[in-house]
Amino acid sequence: MTAVAVVLGGCVIATYIAGARDWAPPIGWTIALALGLRILVAVLARGHTPGDVRVNFQLVTSHVAHGRDPLIWMRRYTWNFLPVMPHLWSLLGHLHLSWETTDKIPAIAADCVNTALVVALARTRNLLRGFQYAVNPLAVLVVAWHGQVEPVALMCILGALVLLRSRKFGIAGALMGLAVAIKTWPILLTFALLRATPRRQWPVVLGGLIGVPLAVFVTMPLVSDAKLGKDLGILSGYRSYVGIGGWTGVVRMRTNWTYLGYSGPKQSLEQHIGVGLLAAALFVVMWVWRRAEPEILMLATLLMFVVVTPGFAKQYLMWPLPLAIAYATTPTWCYIWPASMFAALGYLTDTPPRTLIYISLFVVAGALVALPFDQRVARRKSEPFVAAR
Repeated sequence: MTAVAVVLGGCVIATYIAGARDWAPPIGWTIALALGLRILVAVLARGHTPGDVRVNFQLVTSHVAHGRDPLIWMRRYTWNFLPVMPHLWSLLGHLHLSWETTDKIPAIAADCVNTALVVALARTRNLLRGFQYAVNPLAVLVVAWHGQVEPVALMCILGALVLLRSRKFGIAGALMGLAVAIKTWPILLTFALLRATPRRQWPVVLGGLIGVPLAVFVTMPLVSDAKLGKDLGILSGYRSYVGIGGWTGVVRMRTNWTYLGYSGPKQSLEQHIGVGLLAAALFVVMWVWRRAEPEILMLATLLMFVVVTPGFAKQYLMWPLPLAIAYATTPTWCYIWPASMFAALGYLTDTPPRTLIYISLFVVAGALVALPFDQRVARRKSEPFVAAR
């Protein structure tokens, strides 16, 4: 734990120095640094990988390898996604590496690609932004310590944005569809995807967005004992783990700490409230940023999710991170640093739940401050963009 804390402390210092001196190493060096840093933390994490990855993801992969449908065979709420990643992990199992290594190979590889995509998407100081993402503690922890699948979904989303700039609408839609197939939350970005697409191309984009996850879903009985009707109910019934941060965490501090988890009368009510809050938040974002660039609309959407979500899992905090760094302004860091601190304390220490909830409120406040109100209107090509260091 101490060694990882030292590494992350060095990352924070490097971020500040690079910003102050406008230091931007070549992209090859930055990607090599991102890879080395994540491998180092993954090695230090051996024996400490969180239980959802260490136990549940391994069990999901075992079910897939033996032709069993994980949506049916897994305990409720522990796997609510299409089995794209378990199939990939099953293939990587032929390398005969330890599970903690096997699981993290796709996450580490994808996040190195994300580093390059941040460089491609940033408006100015591209190489600096790539470096700042490469050494960001939140990204390093979610990818290398936790081994979650967020970076793989993010790679597809960021790749789709790059392709949209090249007007490759069909491939961009298919990449977004793959992101949805990997983990359901990218569906929140559908409006931003269409915002970036000429209306005459909407059928092409929506065809890819819907077609890829649909193809994965309908072919599940070919490779497993899937029952599609039951699977559809499980997929649509996804819930997050409530009470550990954000507004549901505040409720726990004032009521009963035993009401943590996915289900139960109190949790179910909060889940429904959360859906309503998210729907209202998405409407507000779509209206306020209706004239913004699609990347900014996506960033605003993901920051608002952090504000209203009833669940507050550490990996969720990574969702806005690549775009937040690519389009960083001074207020953006008001989100990035509290989110990094929350993740570091949650992963590496036995910080009391009450303390983590208090810190989560700084994350929520930071997300509100970081909302890109100054970028509500797409800039003209000749208009300069001034970002914070």
